[in-house]
Amino acid sequence: MRKSIFLLALILAGCASFFSPVGPGEAKIKEMTVTVNTTWNRFNMSATDSGEMWTADGLPLDNLWFYAGVADGEMLRKTAETRKKTLPKFQAGMAPTEVVELMESYITADGSTFTLDKLAPVTFGGGPGFRFDFRTRRKQDELELRGVGFATIQREKLYMMVYTAPVTHYFEKNLGQIEGMAKSLSIKK
Repeated sequence: MRKSIFLLALILAGCASFFSPVGPGEAKIKEMTVTVNTTWNRFNMSATDSGEMWTADGLPLDNLWFYAGVADGEMLRKTAETRKKTLPKFQAGMAPTEVVELMESYITADGSTFTLDKLAPVTFGGGPGFRFDFRTRRKQDELELRGVGFATIQREKLYMMVYTAPVTHYFEKNLGQIEGMAKSLSIKK
């Protein structure tokens, strides 16, 4: 019995090391700073050269990706799917519709679906940017998700945050926080 309890404690401690709390307050993601009103969890295994992923309620329930300074010719992130097939890379001259298509290619690489609902200009990261609202159906469990993304291209680099969560409860629960974070986000000049 003692060995079982010790083993369980060891496993739980290992899982906890995959996450670290973020907020409330100011948080830095590479070249970006964002104000967070509640505690989120940074998934430490998600960090890439230009981004990272956070979750409020757990990875299957929601995720918030930050892409900070994706340079011309770089991938957004490496995934299991990028090892199987080549996904497009960011190009500095992309129009907003092309950036959304780039994001779509990463979301659908595993066979999930993507439907763009709205694309509109907004101020993001202290400059001209855009917001895109979308829906996706995750292939692995057929769960319907809603998503919102905010992006800007500054100094030939892409800065973007993309949030997805199930349409039932979780998306609406955190949408106000996401919109607040997007308004607060600044990019180091």
